[in-house]
Amino acid sequence: MVAGEISTSYPSSAGAALDQSRAIDTRIWCEQDALFLAFVLTMVAPPSSEGLQMPAGWRVSANQRNKVLADLGTDEERLDIDARSIRAWVNMQPHLPFLPESEITWIKHYLLCCKNSMEKTKQGLDQYYTARTAHYDFFGRYNINEEELIKYGKFMSIGISKELTPGLRRVLVARNRSEEQTEEDFSRMCRLNLLKADALIRMDVNAGYEVVLDQSDFTPGNVRLLILGLNVLKTFLACVLGSVPARVNHVHIINSPSSFRTAFSLLQPLLKEKLKNRVTLHEDLKSLYSHVPPQYLPKDLGGDLPSCEEMEAEFRPVLSSFASHYAVQRTLKVDESKRPGGPSKMHADAQFGCEGSFRRMALD
Repeated sequence: MVAGEISTSYPSSAGAALDQSRAIDTRIWCEQDALFLAFVLTMVAPPSSEGLQMPAGWRVSANQRNKVLADLGTDEERLDIDARSIRAWVNMQPHLPFLPESEITWIKHYLLCCKNSMEKTKQGLDQYYTARTAHYDFFGRYNINEEELIKYGKFMSIGISKELTPGLRRVLVARNRSEEQTEEDFSRMCRLNLLKADALIRMDVNAGYEVVLDQSDFTPGNVRLLILGLNVLKTFLACVLGSVPARVNHVHIINSPSSFRTAFSLLQPLLKEKLKNRVTLHEDLKSLYSHVPPQYLPKDLGGDLPSCEEMEAEFRPVLSSFASHYAVQRTLKVDESKRPGGPSKMHADAQFGCEGSFRRMALD
């Protein structure tokens, strides 16, 4: 049965890979042909808008972006082709949501965070939308708004450097605050931090993050809160480690009191060597400066930048602007009833909600 006939021409977004004058003239004879046509039309769809970007003060230069891409063995043309191929693949999976053209930039950044691996990106996006659906109340339904950013910023300030390091890395400084928290406060703070990480991937292009954790205000009460909020922490880690591929190059811990060091010593046996080697507990600022120069640090740590609290306040309007964006994201859900092979058991296991015998935390 003839379902329809299409004869039209589409501009190419892949340069030499497709001839701009080529026309598609085909008949759809069956459902398989319709799926193939959808794939072709996705590949030759007009270029998307620029999408969400870092503000001018934080945005990387064209040369820096090209260097990041070159180090990963790609360029703008190749990246666009690969991102459209991945989008076509996602849109042909019966259980995954349909990704609109506006998600092309997000897919590009996700691919770069997966070190330009097509397979890791496909697996990661499947896990990402599965996590947003399985943990809908924690990740999928949640939103960013200025009121909550202000309220929960008093528990933890996160400052983001405007300039990249010579190694093209972004420095992120997180500082615990001394404000007393409830379990609900802890849960909401974890949700916001998860969406902040998600937002940065959508906007930023870099060679990874140098994360600095300032534990000046860490108290035994924080240990108690972590224990009480263990289930929340497990869900947070399941979403972050399983689906948000932020490239953390190193974690620097500074000003850690004995209570934190005791807690961390208990955690270390659970960490794989790869992650252990990326964590450094610095005895003093001089040690930290040998890894992260003062020009990338807030004045709380003797650096040249504004305080961590001031840096967070400056970046707050950027995150607040995501409110309408996440309204769309909340509609992108996985339909487990259509997943080939049956529903996923991802995030159902007690070990951070992952399938199999995952017993240790690790970073790729």
